[in-house]
Amino acid sequence: MAAEIDRRTRQGRLAAYTAFGVQGLSFAALVTRIPEIQKAHHLSDGTLALVLLAVPVVAGVGSVLAGTLMPRYGSGPVLRVSQPLVLLSILAIGVAPGDLPLYAATALFGLFVGAVDASMNAQAVTAETRYGKSLLTGFHAIWSAAGILAGLWIALANRVDMGLGTGFAIPAALGLAVSLGGAHRLYPRAMESAGPSGDQLRAAAKRVPWRPIVVIGVAVTCMYIADSATSSYSAKYLKDDLHAAGAVAPLGYVAYQVCMMLSRAGADLLVRAYGAGRVVAVGAVAGGIGLLAAALAP
Repeated sequence: MAAEIDRRTRQGRLAAYTAFGVQGLSFAALVTRIPEIQKAHHLSDGTLALVLLAVPVVAGVGSVLAGTLMPRYGSGPVLRVSQPLVLLSILAIGVAPGDLPLYAATALFGLFVGAVDASMNAQAVTAETRYGKSLLTGFHAIWSAAGILAGLWIALANRVDMGLGTGFAIPAALGLAVSLGGAHRLYPRAMESAGPSGDQLRAAAKRVPWRPIVVIGVAVTCMYIADSATSSYSAKYLKDDLHAAGAVAPLGYVAYQVCMMLSRAGADLLVRAYGAGRVVAVGAVAGGIGLLAAALAP
C-alpha cells in the first residue's frame, strides 16, 4: 500500500511539473509577440497598455473563482479544465479578426491564466507537503525552461515572418497534447491537504504577525511589477526603443528566463540549507541591483 501511495505521489508531482511547463510555454509564446499583435491590430501604446493592464486584473478574478471551486472539487479538476482553455484563448488572440474579438480573447486568457496559476500552485504545494521538503521553486524552474523554448520559437517565427495564428497554433497544439495527456495524473482532492478550520482561522486572526506580512507583501508587489514589466514590455522595448530586429526582440525575455531558471533550479537547495528568510533577502538585493542596471543601461 505504501508503495502505491509513493508511486501516486510521484505521478502527481510529475503531472504538476507538466502543468507548469505548459503554462510557461503558453505565457511566453504570447508576451514575446506583443509587438506583432500591436502592429497587426494598429493599437496605440495607450490602448496596448490598457489591454495588458486588464490581463492581471481579470487573472485576479480567475484566481478567486478557482479558489472557490478548489475546496469542493480539488485543484486537479480546475487545472484540467482551465489549462486547455488558456491555450485555446491564445489561439483566439492569434486569429482575432478585429479589436473587439481581440479584447474578448485577451480577457478570457487572463481569466483562465488566473485559474491555472491558483490550481497549479496548489498542486505544487501538495507535492511539497507530501514530500516534506522545499520543492516549489523547482516547479517554477520548469515554467522558466518552457518559457525559454517558447521565446526561441517566437524568435524563429518572427524571423520567417510567420502569421500570428500559425505562430500561436503550434505551441498551443503542443501544449494541449501535453496537458491533456498528463491531466489524469494530477493529485485528486483526497490527496490534497485540508485547509484550516473556522476555529483555527479565528484563533490565528487574533495573533497575525503583521510586520513580516507587510514587509513580504511590499517586496512581492515590487517584484511582481518588475516581472510583469519585463515579461510584457521587454520585446516591445527592444524592438521600438533599441531598434532590435523582430527575431532578436524576444531574446531579451529568453535571457531573463534563463537566469530565472538557473536561480529557481538551485533555490530549493538554498532554502533547505540556509532558510527561506535569508534566500528572500539575498534575492531581493540581487533583484534590486538588476532593476537598477536595467534602468541605467544605454
